[in-house]
Amino acid sequence: MIVQYFFSSSEGDVLLDEKTLVRPFLLNPFEAHPFLTLRDYFQCIERFILETPLCPDPAERIMIRSEKHGTLYHVASVEITGHGARKKFAVSTAFSETKQELLLREHETMKYLNQRFSFRYLPEVYQASETLCSNAQGRETVVMSVAEWLEGYHEWHLTADQDGKQAVLLWDMEKGNRKTSPEEGRSIFREASKILTLYYDPATYRQIYPWHHAAGDFVVKSAENTTEVRLTTARNYLPLIFFPKKAESNRVTALVAFLLNMAVQMRLDKLGGVGEPLWAQEEFMSPCVEGFFSALQTMKAEGRLDGMDGPDFPSLLKRFSPEELHRLYAPLMDAYREENPSDFPVVEKNLERHVMTLWQTLQAVDEGALRGGL
Repeated sequence: MIVQYFFSSSEGDVLLDEKTLVRPFLLNPFEAHPFLTLRDYFQCIERFILETPLCPDPAERIMIRSEKHGTLYHVASVEITGHGARKKFAVSTAFSETKQELLLREHETMKYLNQRFSFRYLPEVYQASETLCSNAQGRETVVMSVAEWLEGYHEWHLTADQDGKQAVLLWDMEKGNRKTSPEEGRSIFREASKILTLYYDPATYRQIYPWHHAAGDFVVKSAENTTEVRLTTARNYLPLIFFPKKAESNRVTALVAFLLNMAVQMRLDKLGGVGEPLWAQEEFMSPCVEGFFSALQTMKAEGRLDGMDGPDFPSLLKRFSPEELHRLYAPLMDAYREENPSDFPVVEKNLERHVMTLWQTLQAVDEGALRGGL
């Protein structure tokens, strides 16, 4: 059996030599593991995957690529060929106890959502458990999770030129990084909003949260005339709003809050995924609202909006004045300040203009086109 270790890059795979493999394993760009080397990390993944029933028997070749060192986890792809078959998986590794708990919860959350919903915007998940990473200097328990590798899908982030004009930069590890066309970029935001709304539960207010563009939570596959978007993970599925007593209007209020929060979160990214916070320009707001209403039409057809009596939702949203929308954001701003202090200043700086942009976008919604579905 041939086993090879690589770094993945937009210029192609980088095969790791002996000199590289003995280097310390980096827990993050600025912190080396006290005793584990790169070889130890790769060998730990190799042992873990070989012990699962996912590996074809016999395996002829295994290629393990270090794909990403994220804020929470280290992500590798494992490509296995043998017995006339080829399989590819994503393996996430968490080192600290807190991150291990998060990874196990993500595994269970994705498993639950894939069982509950018929659409497949999330990867299939296969196995998650503790395992040992060790060498002669020591041993450490880590958690590894094996999931479907989203073949042909790539991470993306906002970028800006010298004039400040924004575009979506696709991190294509196969053909090289490229800027998307304006319509392709808008399609990414439209599809991402649709996906999040489809997973929203109007009865319990549960939703996929937290998520962030900076973390690469949405990935893209571009064909000739289509833009396919999928979620790489679901860290939790929980309600973000609670009511002191039951009322018929609660479901409508919660859905409004969901839209307002998603509209802000959709505009947040970081330069290169890890740098300074970026705020998406106004052109991306309209596709976000379009994706939201597209999902609501699907949910209505499925009977998931039953019980939401009263005026149709597009008309209700149009009735809000900019001042009323601004007041509705007050409790959300408190949450942003507490949850993500690094993003809060950019949200606070842009909120007033964001509210006006959202209001104008809602006023432009074609109620007639939506009335049949909502």
